[in-house]
Amino acid sequence: MSLLLKPGSFLILEYPTHDQAIVNYTVSQLTQQFPVASDALKSKMLQVYPPQALSALDIFREGSNSVDTIQTFQNDFLGSGVTALSQSIMTALSSDSDTRRVQYARFILAGALEACRNAAQLWSHDTAAVQLFIDELRSQISNAHTISMQDVLGGSDAPIVGGSVQRSTRGMQVVMDAIPWWKLPMKIDDLSGVLFHAAERVWCRDLYVKLEFQTGRLACLRSKLISDTLNNLHLMPASFHSAVLVNQLHQLSARPPELGPNSLTYPLSYRLQQLQEPILALHRRAQRAMLTASVMTFGSAGGAYAAWITGHITPATAVGLGAMGTVIALRWFVGRWEKGKTRWWEDWRRVGDCLERDMKDLLVLVLTEKVTSVPTNAANDLENMVMLRSRDIDELNKELEGVEGSCGRLLSEQAAPIN
Repeated sequence: MSLLLKPGSFLILEYPTHDQAIVNYTVSQLTQQFPVASDALKSKMLQVYPPQALSALDIFREGSNSVDTIQTFQNDFLGSGVTALSQSIMTALSSDSDTRRVQYARFILAGALEACRNAAQLWSHDTAAVQLFIDELRSQISNAHTISMQDVLGGSDAPIVGGSVQRSTRGMQVVMDAIPWWKLPMKIDDLSGVLFHAAERVWCRDLYVKLEFQTGRLACLRSKLISDTLNNLHLMPASFHSAVLVNQLHQLSARPPELGPNSLTYPLSYRLQQLQEPILALHRRAQRAMLTASVMTFGSAGGAYAAWITGHITPATAVGLGAMGTVIALRWFVGRWEKGKTRWWEDWRRVGDCLERDMKDLLVLVLTEKVTSVPTNAANDLENMVMLRSRDIDELNKELEGVEGSCGRLLSEQAAPIN
């Protein structure tokens, strides 16, 4: 009520007709509740009925130029009270105009600063929401890597690749045990072929099947990550919607994933080929040992025979010397064969150790470039957007602090309120 009594204020009654009885009734009710003079209230009251003004405008839009139509328009529009309200507002604004301009300018300035603060706060909330989405993406990517590494490679207590290599080692040990030194002369020509075919037969055969199965699971995981990422992008705040980012992710997801049955088995084939050189080296050592042992055997026998022929030794001594030379040659041959096998097993174990490292590196590459590429790119691009938006918010807050500091004195001045 105190606001109504201030200069320039009005009490608008929305009523279809100008009825003085309505005005008197309203004044009587207000004066009974508030200590206000009835004459002061009557001067503040205006009867306005906007639907009547709209009806007059509809008549005017019909385009009829008859005198009756024009008269009806004038009567209805003037009778609505809109003209009287407009004139009253203009009259109130024309008095003490300088003071009012200052008051309105202060009001507009305060509202503009408040709007800027609200916009900065809204941007901050949007940025925080997008950062949560980025953290969720990163968490999904990390979980995908962890679970996939566990499924494909196993844990430290039960390594899948290491277990497969151990089983391959036991299978190859059976083959090597089937070639003792005394059978070597009969297999010396095809030794490398026998060993390489045996290595192909026992080399991580169970791991091939497991890796092909895990490749299919990675393809399903890729599809799920792409679907979740694209669906969640539409739930982000409107200020972070980017058609460029969505189009880029759609193009990336539409590329062939190249997750075929052999995507994870390449290290197995590569390391198997590396075993070919140690097998050939063992074959060459065996051939050299066989040739050297043969020379030593026949040389000792020939020397003993020559010494007996020339009469330098007795026949029994010659037989003993020949037998001793043969034993020495055989002992040397067995030692060389065992030493060659020891070196070959060292190469085998080294290849097996490298296989586990190769599988880990390949799996990380497949997960990064083929399985989680879409959420990773989304997270990276959104992080860049968040970084730029945070920088804009910081600059806006600094500018607002400067403006508020400059306008603080003006805003703190309490002149007469706006009437």
